[in-house]
Amino acid sequence: MNPFELHKARILKFASAEQAEQACILLAGLNNFAVERCAQDNWLQIRYSIVHYSLEGLQKALAREGFIFEASLLDRMRHALYHYCE
Repeated sequence: MNPFELHKARILKFASAEQAEQACILLAGLNNFAVERCAQDNWLQIRYSIVHYSLEGLQKALAREGFIFEASLLDRMRHALYHYCE
């Protein structure tokens, strides 16, 4: 497997800018993980290795903490594909 295939960059879209800010603070504390704010106030760009994390696991953990994601049909389909591929 190509080592570059192990590193992923994804966008998380939250219901509000406040949630995105709180999630940014929370995720910034993770090892082997990068998070940054996007031009959209309620979006975060995350970078991680699938050796350490999966998008599905991150989303489930954030949802358990009370975070709510913006979930258009296209976003749900895209994330389902990411979950399957990771």
